[in-house]
Amino acid sequence: MDPVFGRSFGTWEEAVAHVKEVGKLNGYDLVIHSKRPNATTIRTVIMRCGKGRSYTSWARQDVHESKRRKTTSQKTGCPYRVRVRLCDKPGGSGVAASSSSSSSSSSSSSSGSVWCPERVDSASASQHNHPPLEPGATPGLRKDGLLRKKAEIVFAWKCGIKPPQILKQLQTDADPDVRLITRSDVYNLLRRHQRDERELIP
Repeated sequence: MDPVFGRSFGTWEEAVAHVKEVGKLNGYDLVIHSKRPNATTIRTVIMRCGKGRSYTSWARQDVHESKRRKTTSQKTGCPYRVRVRLCDKPGGSGVAASSSSSSSSSSSSSSGSVWCPERVDSASASQHNHPPLEPGATPGLRKDGLLRKKAEIVFAWKCGIKPPQILKQLQTDADPDVRLITRSDVYNLLRRHQRDERELIP
């Protein structure tokens, strides 16, 4: 993950995207853990490993074990953290603010400031507690390709093409991220789309 350090970016979104991309190339899924001091006035973004936190089973204990739903998780409680912080630009010359900044995200840096990925000051936070993942091993590593093809998947489904056929087409795509999409990803995307459409109906 060393390539993420020592660089600076004009917005926190750019810095976070870079950290996520470098993580993916190295076999790690990194996600936003928190924004500080709050989501509307951001000065620091803490990112954690996608395998962080501990697994909590939601299986019902009042159901006999033979009938109880088997639940599993890829969570390992990984402590790895990266901090993206608003810091002073060397020389104080400032950077151009993003034209897409919004009051809700405070995305653009102020004059003379940039967003810098940094190590978190903790020995445990500098190492993953699991080996690198295979490409596309977790939903987070497949998310980029799925988002790029979301509109096409929904359109094909509305045209009557069944999910297995849609997946077969995706697996021949030139984009390697798209080829990682699984059958479950397609079904879950379509279920979410159906749910969102139902919620829009008054």
